Amino acid sequence: MRSRIPALDGLRAAACFLVLMGHFIASGAAAGLGPAWGHLFSQFWSGVDLFFVLSGFVIFLSLHRLQETTPRRAQLVKAFLAFRCFRVAPVYLLLLLSFFLLPVFRPSLAAVPPFVGSIPKWCYLCFGQAYWGVLHQRAGADYVNVTWSLCAEVQFYAAACVLVLAFRPRRRVAVLAALVAVAYLARLYYVYRRNDQAAAYLLPVCRMDGFMLGGIAATLFAGGRLPLRDTRVLNALLVPLVLVYGCLAYAEHEQSEVFSIFFSYTFYSVFYCLVLIRVLSGRWAVLARGPVAYFGMISYFVYLFQVPALWWVMANTTGAATRFATLIVLVVGAGSLSWYGFERPLIRWGRSRFPSQA
Repeated sequence: MRSRIPALDGLRAAACFLVLMGHFIASGAAAGLGPAWGHLFSQFWSGVDLFFVLSGFVIFLSLHRLQETTPRRAQLVKAFLAFRCFRVAPVYLLLLLSFFLLPVFRPSLAAVPPFVGSIPKWCYLCFGQAYWGVLHQRAGADYVNVTWSLCAEVQFYAAACVLVLAFRPRRRVAVLAALVAVAYLARLYYVYRRNDQAAAYLLPVCRMDGFMLGGIAATLFAGGRLPLRDTRVLNALLVPLVLVYGCLAYAEHEQSEVFSIFFSYTFYSVFYCLVLIRVLSGRWAVLARGPVAYFGMISYFVYLFQVPALWWVMANTTGAATRFATLIVLVVGAGSLSWYGFERPLIRWGRSRFPSQA
């Protein structure tokens, strides 16, 4: 079994760039480029669904491999938590540190829109921002608003660990499929019974279908049922789905619309899962190496720091082309420094604590 799948970096790059461009256009930084760009990136929010699918695949595959090398459950859980902690926590804490301290050293920033929010700062430390926002109907600061998805990811990690330990691969696919249905039913409940569209978008239980579909793909991959040898049926299925994606983009459906909650969320989870399977079943050099793969490698930092970077670009540059070029240089430069000087050394150090599992 391959230990690493380079093409996944390319898919991460696609997800990150989609979200980055969507925020770039929504902020008004692309003013003057014409409406076509708005249509093209109107579904930028679905990049999060692609991230969920990819995370589900990587996490469940990692847990499956840990089971093969770690017979003791306690040791498996310890290694898994350590690996995830060293991957997720450092950049996240760096983002929170800048969010907490910048207004302290420069008090005028406290009233600047990116720093204004009504979610307590302690919620971010325990990954509770999505729950607080839903329970109190409050919005977080734009500076750290993208972290709602990380709140969901952490819950998914815990759920994945429990599922892998509780169910053997034969039953795992059925259980994951049932949880996909639970996610859809949870969205129905929050919209029709609670009239709470924010909950349907933010709460992990409502957004776990993409993650669980990625887990199904990982289980099939680990069992030797993926990649597909014959992709003709899959190709034929993807063609109409791409057309549906184009129609949704042209119509500019937003994530908060009831239509999106009941159709688009499910559609994107299924669509991106099939895209993942197609990538696994072929050779995609453009995704596996070069600038696309490199952008995917640093995409975690770029995703978390995109709003602060965009805020700085908007405050210091003018013109759509100049702003775009500055934004890309800024996030790639900072992301590279973070990866080589901060993230990768910590990840390697964390893995060195569990050499046999790593």
